[in-house]
Amino acid sequence: MNNINNIQINEREVSSLALSLINSKQYQKAEILLLNAIKKINKSHFLLNHLGYIYFETGQLDKCIKYYDLSLKIETNNREAYCNLGTAYLFNNQYNLSKKVFEKGLKVLPNNENILVAYSQLLFAMKDIKKAFQAFESRKKTQSYLALLDQLKMKEWHGEDLNNKSILILSEQGIGDIIQFSRYLFEIQKKYSVKIIFKVRKKLHYLFKNSNFQIIGPDNAIPNADYYQCLMTLPAIFFELENRLVPNYNFIQSNKKLVEYWKKKIDNLSGYKIGLCWQGDPNYGRDFMRSIPL
Repeated sequence: MNNINNIQINEREVSSLALSLINSKQYQKAEILLLNAIKKINKSHFLLNHLGYIYFETGQLDKCIKYYDLSLKIETNNREAYCNLGTAYLFNNQYNLSKKVFEKGLKVLPNNENILVAYSQLLFAMKDIKKAFQAFESRKKTQSYLALLDQLKMKEWHGEDLNNKSILILSEQGIGDIIQFSRYLFEIQKKYSVKIIFKVRKKLHYLFKNSNFQIIGPDNAIPNADYYQCLMTLPAIFFELENRLVPNYNFIQSNKKLVEYWKKKIDNLSGYKIGLCWQGDPNYGRDFMRSIPL
């Protein structure tokens, strides 16, 4: 990388290069580039945002807060700063400051879907469940959701009688969330005589091989159905209708061959046997919060 002190500083070029480095997780190079650039480019909320994001992704929350604060002093109409600054305060367990940031952001950018989704994390943490569910629903207004939902011809399910009907459930979020919240499909099946079509990533299809669901993958054509709903909305619907969250449901059947394979391996080890889950998907942004060096 060229020494930025020896080139003419151009905000757009620096921003583009910084984003390229960030996207390839070259955080240290991006940090050096941006710190040098902001010495020469005054009042660039874009560059301050990029710095805040680097520190957000790497768990340096105090620095993250500092640079997003500076960014908001320059540009108040700054969606990214409100989302990540409010979330940084939340991760720092500074709930009151987090709430102030999100509420200020929603005054400046009323009903902004990205801020509302970020705000929902705080509301869940504060156990304001009904309001949290409402805010989380705003994710369906983001571009990534609209690209899919706008293609659907069926009605969105909000708790109507599903007897003798069919419903398409769209999986969302990561593998852990999909496994955890799939219990709601079994609850729907228990409550109604209904055909359930579950659109879920292929690597998880084997988990549902003993279910009565029709399982389709991301690349399969979407079949006709009476209703659709996103997986993570199901808890909100049950909470609204029945004022409860569905308890855990063990739908995963053990694979006898795998059990026997690992039993033989583990039986050969002496001493205590301790399982350690130490690593999630390293491509997940904020992986620092859940993964540790082995």
